[in-house]
Amino acid sequence: SNQSKVHQVSSSNLAATLAMNTESSLPFATGGYAVVKDGAVVSGFDCSEGSSRAEEGAHMAYRRLEFFIGADPASDSWFGTLGQLMGEDTPEGAGSLWIQEAMVAGKAELENGMPLLAVALDRDPQPGELMEVTAGAESPETITVLYDCWRAGSAFVELRLKVARSPDELAEYSEVCLKWKKVCATGFSDLRVKHQDEQVFPLDSEKSPGLLDPEGVIEGVTKLQLESVGAMRLRPPTVSSEQKLLK
Repeated sequence: SNQSKVHQVSSSNLAATLAMNTESSLPFATGGYAVVKDGAVVSGFDCSEGSSRAEEGAHMAYRRLEFFIGADPASDSWFGTLGQLMGEDTPEGAGSLWIQEAMVAGKAELENGMPLLAVALDRDPQPGELMEVTAGAESPETITVLYDCWRAGSAFVELRLKVARSPDELAEYSEVCLKWKKVCATGFSDLRVKHQDEQVFPLDSEKSPGLLDPEGVIEGVTKLQLESVGAMRLRPPTVSSEQKLLK
C-alpha cells in the first residue's frame, strides 16, 4: 500500500552490522559456516544468485541459524568487535537490531505435482513478538528451520527476514533473503542404536547382538545409545512388553 511505502522504506544499510552463522559443529554440506557477514549474504545463499547454491545434506532434519551483531564471538574477528563494544570505531546502530518478521518456504527443484518438502520455523517473529539481536550478548538469538521430507529428491528453501533498528512495526527496515538447496531422503539410514558396544539397529553383521537373544537379557536396566551422523528430530521413545509381570 502507499502507506507502507511511506513508513516502511526498505534500506540496504540497516542490516550492515548483522551476521548469521550455522552451528559450528553442523555446517552446510557445501557452503560452510557463515551465512551473512557484515550485512551481506554470503555467496551460495543469496536469493538473487543463479544456480550456485549451498547444499543441505539429507542427514539434516533441521537447520539452526545464529544471529550476531558484527562478528561471531567464536571467530577470529571477535577481538575487533570487542573493540567496537568498548567504543573503538563502533558502527552507527551497532547496539541492537530487531528481527520484525521471518518467513520460510520450500519448493521442489523438479515439480511433478507430488509434495516433497515441508518447512517451518521453530519461532515466527511477528509484530508484537519481536526478536532482538544485541551486540555482546552472552548467547546468540537463533531461528531454526524444520524440515519434513515426504519423499526422496531435492528442494529449494527460502528464508526472508525483516530487519530494523527499532521494534516499531512502522520503522524503516531491510529485507534479508537467504536461499539454499535441501536434499531429501526417506527412512532412517542415518540413525544408529547401540547397546553397550554392540550395534542393534541397523544390524551390521550376520551375528545377532546379545540384546536380541531369544533367551533375553538379565540386566535390571537396559540402556540404549542413539546416534546420528547429522541432526535428527525424533519423538520421545516409548516402551512396552507383552509380559504382564514386566513393567
